[in-house]
Amino acid sequence: MSQALKFLSAFSQVFATMNLYAPDHPARNEAVIELLEELRALIRESPKPVFCFLDSEVVYRDQPLREAKSWPLGRRLAESKIQRLEFVPGVSQEELQSLIDEVHLRLGAENGDGRKPTWNTEHIRFGPVSLPDMESGLVEAIESVDALHEKAYQEGRVSESLARGVVHTLSQAMRHSGRLLVPLVPLKQADQYTTIHSINSSILSMGLAEFLRFSSGDVRRIGEAALLHDVGKTFVPPAVLGKPGGLNPDEWAIVKRHPIDGARLLLRSGKRLELAATVAYEHHMNWNGRGGYPGFRYRRRLHPASRLIQICDVYDACRTRRPFRDPLSTDEIIDLMRQGAGSQFDPQLTEAIIRMMSVWESRMTGVGAD
Repeated sequence: MSQALKFLSAFSQVFATMNLYAPDHPARNEAVIELLEELRALIRESPKPVFCFLDSEVVYRDQPLREAKSWPLGRRLAESKIQRLEFVPGVSQEELQSLIDEVHLRLGAENGDGRKPTWNTEHIRFGPVSLPDMESGLVEAIESVDALHEKAYQEGRVSESLARGVVHTLSQAMRHSGRLLVPLVPLKQADQYTTIHSINSSILSMGLAEFLRFSSGDVRRIGEAALLHDVGKTFVPPAVLGKPGGLNPDEWAIVKRHPIDGARLLLRSGKRLELAATVAYEHHMNWNGRGGYPGFRYRRRLHPASRLIQICDVYDACRTRRPFRDPLSTDEIIDLMRQGAGSQFDPQLTEAIIRMMSVWESRMTGVGAD
């Protein structure tokens, strides 16, 4: 049994003991001491352990703990908005007891009992992966994607759990009003283009997948791949990304590397990001494999997820003001898409997003616009 599973087992045992014994019974204190020992062993193995509880999965160190799938306490923690639990070295028994008392109260409370969504001590922190308020959730998503890109640049890998958490946040924001919305985030700072574009591409791609009645699992996977499709741009100098006017040949060569850099980064980051790696590599190629970059050795059509995300990627890029051009109107975007249908874009998906834009016009809304 891994140390992470030993810790989770001891964590469950604490609450089972609390339900069996009175507050002053020594068995309660013994269970806390055993949990502290398992936590310290876990921290020796990984100095800053982080657990995420999402639906029926437990994610530890960016990887799902398959042995903990459908762990009953994990689902209860997630429902109580305790979706992310973090530790740093130095946890005392008093801090751990304080955590247990707080979690126990929240597990027994209805609707969180009015408590703040986050809770922390010097060495322990927990809170939701997402917040119920739409704008707060989107602000949190922006901060998380900034952190995701920084981690990718500094460490050469992508945090799968952070990406999953962002998509969970976006999904909740899309359902904030009780019906599906497509809440697109406006670009307010030029240096945040990649972050905002990644979020909007994810929202649009999930919206289109929902419109086409994809399964919930496929919608989530498409959302994650869309969120990460431009992660290779973290290696492109900001002065090149934000340059007004045209790029010179050397600068253009740097930009054209981002699909390859992104795919390699995602492949290094874990097997579960293979779809995201495929989309990152293919999203600037023509849907039929003829043209675009970086290109295939042998011509073939793009992966279906790449085709869907590509059309959403272009839609958001066209509607956003950039240093080198003004945003296009909806009619201009539709004309551009129809001109590229059958060559650059999948013709069926082109018509699908145009139908979605028409049918869901009232649901495609800007959030936080000035």
